[in-house]
Amino acid sequence: MKTPLKVAVLIILGIFLLISSINLLEIKAQTSLPPPPPPPPLPPTSDTSIPPPPSLPMVLSVIGTTSNSVTLSWTAYTGTGLNFYRIEKKLTGTTAWQTVSSVSTTVRTFTVTGLAASTSYDFRVHAMSSTTGVLQTSNTASATTQQPSSQLVLTAGTSTTTSVPLTWGWTAGADPRTTHYWVYYKFSGTTNWILHSQLDKTKAGWTVVGLNPGTPYDFKIEARDGVLGTSTLLKTSNIVTKTTQSTPSQDITPPTVTVSHTPTSPGVNRQVTINASATDNIQMADIDIYVDDVERTQKVCSQQLAQQITCIYTTTFSTQGPHTYFAQAVDQNGNTARDPPGTGTKIFTVGPAVTPTNPTAAIVSITPNPANLSQPVTFTGSGTAPAGRTIVGYEWNSSRNGFLSSSATFTRSTLAQGVHTITFRVKDSTNVWSDPATATLTIGLAPLPSQLTATINSITPSAPSFGQEVNFVGSGTASFGRTIVGYEWSSNIDGVLGTASSFTTRDLSVGSHTITLTVTDDAGATASTTRILTVKQQSLGSPVQVVPRFVTLGNVVRAYNVTPGYPNVFCKITYGDQDVPCGTFVKSQFAEVCPRVRLNSPVLEFDLIENKSHLFSIAQSASSTIPIEPIVGGGELEVQLLSPSGSGDPQNFGTLADEDFLPSGLKLEIGTPVNIDKVKVGANYVNGVFYSLYKANNCGLKEITPLTPMDYFGRQRNFFVSFIQPSDCELGQTCNYVGEVIALNGKERGGLLYGFSYSRPLGIIATAPTSYDFGNVTPPYTATITITIENTGPELIQNLSAATNSPRLTLSLDKLALQGGETAVLSITTSLAATATAGNYRDEINITSASGVDVDKKVIPITYNVVVPEEIILPPPPEIIPPPPITIGATVSPGTWDIGKVAQNKMVEQNFAFGITADPADVKVEVGIPLEFADSFVSEKASINVGGGETRTKVAFTANKDIGTYSTKISFIFTKPGLTPETIDVPITFEIAEDIQGLLDAAKSEYNQLNSKFENFDAILENNNKLASQVQEDRTKARESLEDAKTALDKAENSLKSKNNEQAKQFISEADDKLTEARRAINNISSVVNDVQETPKKNLLPVFIIVIVASALGFFIFAIREGWIPLYKFPWLKDLFEKIGLGSLIEKPVDLAAKPRFTPQALGVARPQPIVQRPPGAPGQPAPVRPVTPPMTPEQRAKMEAYARQHPEYAAYLKQKQSSYDNRRYE
Repeated sequence: MKTPLKVAVLIILGIFLLISSINLLEIKAQTSLPPPPPPPPLPPTSDTSIPPPPSLPMVLSVIGTTSNSVTLSWTAYTGTGLNFYRIEKKLTGTTAWQTVSSVSTTVRTFTVTGLAASTSYDFRVHAMSSTTGVLQTSNTASATTQQPSSQLVLTAGTSTTTSVPLTWGWTAGADPRTTHYWVYYKFSGTTNWILHSQLDKTKAGWTVVGLNPGTPYDFKIEARDGVLGTSTLLKTSNIVTKTTQSTPSQDITPPTVTVSHTPTSPGVNRQVTINASATDNIQMADIDIYVDDVERTQKVCSQQLAQQITCIYTTTFSTQGPHTYFAQAVDQNGNTARDPPGTGTKIFTVGPAVTPTNPTAAIVSITPNPANLSQPVTFTGSGTAPAGRTIVGYEWNSSRNGFLSSSATFTRSTLAQGVHTITFRVKDSTNVWSDPATATLTIGLAPLPSQLTATINSITPSAPSFGQEVNFVGSGTASFGRTIVGYEWSSNIDGVLGTASSFTTRDLSVGSHTITLTVTDDAGATASTTRILTVKQQSLGSPVQVVPRFVTLGNVVRAYNVTPGYPNVFCKITYGDQDVPCGTFVKSQFAEVCPRVRLNSPVLEFDLIENKSHLFSIAQSASSTIPIEPIVGGGELEVQLLSPSGSGDPQNFGTLADEDFLPSGLKLEIGTPVNIDKVKVGANYVNGVFYSLYKANNCGLKEITPLTPMDYFGRQRNFFVSFIQPSDCELGQTCNYVGEVIALNGKERGGLLYGFSYSRPLGIIATAPTSYDFGNVTPPYTATITITIENTGPELIQNLSAATNSPRLTLSLDKLALQGGETAVLSITTSLAATATAGNYRDEINITSASGVDVDKKVIPITYNVVVPEEIILPPPPEIIPPPPITIGATVSPGTWDIGKVAQNKMVEQNFAFGITADPADVKVEVGIPLEFADSFVSEKASINVGGGETRTKVAFTANKDIGTYSTKISFIFTKPGLTPETIDVPITFEIAEDIQGLLDAAKSEYNQLNSKFENFDAILENNNKLASQVQEDRTKARESLEDAKTALDKAENSLKSKNNEQAKQFISEADDKLTEARRAINNISSVVNDVQETPKKNLLPVFIIVIVASALGFFIFAIREGWIPLYKFPWLKDLFEKIGLGSLIEKPVDLAAKPRFTPQALGVARPQPIVQRPPGAPGQPAPVRPVTPPMTPEQRAKMEAYARQHPEYAAYLKQKQSSYDNRRYE
């Protein structure tokens, strides 16, 4: 093949290979992204009528889930023939469908119940015809039931006599919103829960203290998102019941105690702090710290009972030398422990005083300590700076609450319950902080209200008759160390009945009583309980006190408990020689005027006839059913009243006075004709002499003394004595009494009635004068007056006293006891200071006397008018107003920062600008952020140099706390040498909420990315059946997961629009799960497709390399042949081509014959003949010479050049020929 042809073939081959590779790439690209196939052609039809529209598809969706149910909703079937819907379910991943239920055509929501928790189910709905079966089937909807909600479980440990330990936990993780646990307890059987403690969320146990021994209690725990009145109840635990021990447990385990001191090597007059901490298996009682064998903490460490308590003792020493110390702890059962054990001690040595180079801080006071929860506590601290410096900053911190304040003194009431280690430090003007001073603060429970209970233990008998003895027994319980101090029983009919825990009474009216028992504790708290008691009408089998009685009241006789209608009781009056019924002489009766009637029997008053003897008697028929009552005023056994004597029948002693009852009561003497051998009080009063006493009024008889045995007097058993002492007749009253005497010797019986009046004067002491007026007095003033006190009664006044509450009066009494008619002198001294204020004054003197059981009081008013002379008022000296102090005059804008609602982990920034009224030189601002929010707030600059022109800073807030509402503050501390530092607190409020919208947007974005990626791969697989078969399972899984995710996202968006955030979060979580499944399947598809696509790329790589090399080589050879590359300048390159056999490729002789018009013959120049060299010689001879073309003559060259000037194309030809000749070294 000729050389030009070879070159042409190589060039054409290179171009063909290049075009082929480009076509392969285009085919590959078309394979990876084919156009959508055209729609199939519609089949031809000859029917030109419009068919009926098909029914719309039934769309089934899940609208709610719980741990054991799923709620479904579906669109209606739009076709005809529908009779009912059938709901079916199956476990996801299985094939067996189960019928759940069938519902009517109007129902399109249904809740499937009885499902397993945390389990995935598939559901579908059939539109059913009763005749043809399934008309249409909905899509398959899937749902996963929720996990069972986590429960808060409470348990109680071993109790003591006054405490119960509690522990709690969650069954499936704590509610993340929980910030506090509230501990409640109550008495078992009651409904009033008592808040005992509020604990932070880190607690999982607590000991309830202050309980009553041997008492059952109920306990519960509430999980809440805050404290006091600002929290929401999240979960309530189960209720546990525990009974405290009746007697203390035999605890013999001693506590553990440790003690240490700081600093290690204190100096003279430098504060030394000794810290002691003790823990017990049940409860600690106290810690004592001893320094140099002297107890130093008698009052400091008195704290509430707890399993762990801490004690701190702080002191200084003025001299150098060693000191010893130890700590001793004791628990509630008396077990003790000591550190060091035994009799050992710890030692520290006080060295010489050291000139401080740093400021020192001191806690002056923390009051009160201990304090109750929510009680304001005031902190006061001070600092000392080295010479030449000043204190410019303060910082208080708590081990439980974190940062507290940046002021020397402040008050705070929001301290957590428990033992706080308080640290306080100060900063001097060189920005050097002191070592912290420490103290312990105990925040205990607020005083709890007394948990009082009142209990009516018994009322017997439960249904008494009128006048029957009724026994009342009650009790009360108080908590928190309080005691019951008062009882009061009352009736809604009879008023107050008694004031003891138990008592007996017969004085109950007929009717239905509401009996109320009220108990009172030593704190004044009360509790009440009630019971209904019905008192029945008296019957004939009645006790003694309803026996009819007559009472002589002067010239009037009254009958009590006498009713003519009683069939077995007969009242008669012997008038002359006649016996007539009592009712014949009735003058009046008083039942109508009584506020309440004890019986249906009125009190009768008789109209007597003058100058006639009236004998009132009571007879009892033989059929009487009152065996326990003798016939009063007669009978077989004659009873004589020996003293006191009286007139009338029954006996009337007349009107008695106080002296008749002194010293021990009214003496009652009774004689009987026979001896009464033995006093026996039984159900029927068998043997003995008895007496009783009643107070008479218009409304009946009130029992004062029930039937009481009388005592023998002397050796004979026929003489009996008792003493009567009325107790309910007040001063200034006249009271009427009737009594009864009954005698029984086992065979015979008898008795009598007696009566008397008791008249009491209003008072027994008199004063002269009864008041005193000093008139106008001018201070200073002193005067003494006397008042006479007289005993106007016959009794001895044993206790006479005078008192006043006026600081202006001084009293002196010369006697403390007075006989009847005797007098005493009361001296009254009035003293007014010179500074007394003008005005009218009244003081009172209280005089009290006691005679027996009687107390008499008198009040003597003392008055005077204080007159103060007018003063000469000199004008005040001119007020010297000091110049106002120079202050920094700092301001911060804005003054508050309400961040509002912010999503978790979002950032918000706020610029704060500073202003000052003082010279800004050397003014600096430090930003103080509370420790508990140190990771939430970040200041652009911790220190701002206002003097250097910085007037603002930026504070960034990151919502990295738990969900909830918060409030805090940022402190800006302005300092300037020589001026008092100023602190401005900027209150900050914010609410951290879940960014549900952000979660939804993120899930949507991920869905769009995955769906787009899946559609690209799906298009590839549509045209590659072999490849599609390899990823069919992942392809189906990806499509279904994306569809489920899209459904869940749509539901989440609808829930969010309806403000159902919890449901929206649930749907977003479901969508995330489905997107995770789709991502996994799409990644599997991508791996397979990418492997197939990489294969042709790898096979074409050698082709590309060959094409590129061949093209470059062909272009290089072409350039040499055309003379574009001067080969004569590179002889080694030509030699290389010749050695490898490619020398002919780069040779291009000029063929002048092809262009005859340009030949020398055409110009009239004879072609020169080449000089033929001789053939090669023999060995050793010179080599033959190649033919050499002779040069042109000057004439030929001139003629050629002239021709070339006239024909440019020829000139170009010559130039090309010359270049080619040069490459071939043509001469």
